[in-house]
Amino acid sequence: MRNPLQLEICFPSMDNPAKGAMRVGEIAKTLNCSEDHVRNLLLDGTIRAGDISRDGSRQHLRVPREEWQRYLIAVFGQYDRRKYINPLGSDTIRDIINDCYAVLRLRGEAH
Repeated sequence: MRNPLQLEICFPSMDNPAKGAMRVGEIAKTLNCSEDHVRNLLLDGTIRAGDISRDGSRQHLRVPREEWQRYLIAVFGQYDRRKYINPLGSDTIRDIINDCYAVLRLRGEAH
């Protein structure tokens, strides 16, 4: 049975989870905490994730890039966010920037 707090795969980055999503271990390493702590954040809904397992017998949770960005913005200040965003690959950072500009254009706030 799936955890109701977990997302259905609805983020564009989850179209290819190998490229656009983070594993529990990667998040734990980035935040310098245990994988159990990250799982607790997933279970209480602080960080949302998608289960990419095919048969549902064992969870394979991935955190979409968009959710990781939302979490960083919600929890950390500007200077703290940089240390978590800097290790991301340049393609991922470029995608995040393009996503932000797309949202601003939709809102009529981008030039």
